[in-house]
Amino acid sequence: MMLVDIAKIKTRPGTWLDFSFTDKLDAAACGYDDFRIVGDVVAEGRITSLDDGSFTADLRYTANVEQCCSRCGKRFCQPAAGMLQARFSTSPQEDADGEEECHLILHEQADLAPVILQEIGFRLPMQPLCRQDCRGLCPTCGADLNEGCCSCTTEQIDPRWEKLKNLSFEDD
Repeated sequence: MMLVDIAKIKTRPGTWLDFSFTDKLDAAACGYDDFRIVGDVVAEGRITSLDDGSFTADLRYTANVEQCCSRCGKRFCQPAAGMLQARFSTSPQEDADGEEECHLILHEQADLAPVILQEIGFRLPMQPLCRQDCRGLCPTCGADLNEGCCSCTTEQIDPRWEKLKNLSFEDD
């Protein structure tokens, strides 16, 4: 877990704590089933106490993310890195649209793990590809076209015209 203890800066606005974590994160435990974190996530940054009693965390992270290719179905890893800023508060706060604006602090600890996983999830492509030129699977036999051609015929006849194929025309 990536927990920052804010007890030392809780009552002193304008003060901060620097942090650095290297830890494993379970994306599935936070509700993300379309990717998996492979190895450790490295995060470092600063959390600052604000005048209104909330906190802001500025951090950098790096991770290796495993996804499933949307064309061929193979699992592949890719690096994920970024910077983010997140607000934390001891009480829920909502913006004008009713969305939660701050992440909750429980037991004087700010949990950075769900914030980082959410950011990774936002940055990943909706249709991930193992490589840009992935050819996918044959729609007829299911063969992986990245490994070679299949023996399926690519010519498809519209079934409405299939009877015309059997017509023969004789020359007089």
